[in-house]
Amino acid sequence: MTIDEAIAHAREASAIQRNNDKLNKTLGESSPYYNTDCLKCAEEHEQLAEWLEKLKAYESHYCSLCEKFGVNSIEEIYNKAIDDFAKEMIRSFLTENEKEYIRYKAEQLKEGGAAE
Repeated sequence: MTIDEAIAHAREASAIQRNNDKLNKTLGESSPYYNTDCLKCAEEHEQLAEWLEKLKAYESHYCSLCEKFGVNSIEEIYNKAIDDFAKEMIRSFLTENEKEYIRYKAEQLKEGGAAE
């Protein structure tokens, strides 16, 4: 099942439950859905569809970012940004010790450490 199919399924289930709620209210105790909270179920399916749509949007944005930066993951984008920053900083420093310090701090950041 694709994400689009899952979204459509959740929306369809929501619509069915809303119809069941109407039938339940019309028929009362003779309804096959009597004592079933169809409206709550419909709202939950609608919420699921909304979450799936958000996930689809995030996935699309994630893929476009990876494509833009020529990488395969957010971690690679982060590391590339650190590398680019370090290169720019190194250009402005004069001594080899200062350049090495910038390289060291950049590696710390990429490993998840604090670069204080």
